[in-house]
Amino acid sequence: MSKTHGKEKRTNDSLERVEQKYAMNKIIRKIESCLQTDNGQRFLQYAYSFGAAIVIFGAMVKVLHLWGIWGNIIFGTGMAIECVVFVLYGLDRPPKVSQYAGGSSIVLADDNSGSPAQIILHGATASQPVHLGGTGQASQPQQPAARVSESDHVDQIASVSDSAQKFAEATETLTRISETLQESYRYIIDNSQNISQNSQGYVQQMEALNRNISGLNTIYEIQLKSISGQLDTISEINNGLTRIKLMYSESIPDSSVIKQETEKMAEQIRELNQIYGRMIQAMTNPQPVTRNPND
Repeated sequence: MSKTHGKEKRTNDSLERVEQKYAMNKIIRKIESCLQTDNGQRFLQYAYSFGAAIVIFGAMVKVLHLWGIWGNIIFGTGMAIECVVFVLYGLDRPPKVSQYAGGSSIVLADDNSGSPAQIILHGATASQPVHLGGTGQASQPQQPAARVSESDHVDQIASVSDSAQKFAEATETLTRISETLQESYRYIIDNSQNISQNSQGYVQQMEALNRNISGLNTIYEIQLKSISGQLDTISEINNGLTRIKLMYSESIPDSSVIKQETEKMAEQIRELNQIYGRMIQAMTNPQPVTRNPND
């Protein structure tokens, strides 16, 4: 019983995987069929052009550091669109151009139903109308026994070859453009990283410079305070000297008064010297006393 149950479980798992794979293939085929139409090709063209424009514009905004976070949003949106576009480009099947000898068919493109369109060569019968470009629009159906002349056959082969060559050239050009665009994206991302690193270094240097300037400003303020204190001290000293000068000038009398007093003192000294000289003379040379006879 356990072995039977295990086999049933493995069988169910296998069926589920097959169903999932079938559903995924069905979705992929549906997307491929949509992309083969004119609207699908036009959508891819718009997506390539506008997606690349958004990415380039976002990269320019990011490199120039414009609009802040909006530049990152625009750049990220463009990159996401390009990722989706390249995924869809991987699902876009190019038309198959096959040539076979002996009147076999040449497959130009697939129609919406998934069946290849055919061109009848050398009298081969056509099972379907001719479909060009995979648009799903058919030309007038040919008769089963219709034949193509040799000149028409050559013209058709030349036209198909030219179309196939042009399509191959367009595909190659698109591939080169995609590779160039990828290289541009990679270069922009590398430069963005270098610019970010340089910007960080610049910011660090500016922070260090700001710290140095702040220290210089502090030292300058301290010196200004010291100079202001010295100026106050010098002002106080000048005020003290001014007061001393005023006191000294007030204590000195007028020179004319001093001169007069000096002259008076000299006159008095001369008079005193004269009196003193007469006293000495009188003491050293006494005169005889004359007596009165009546005494």
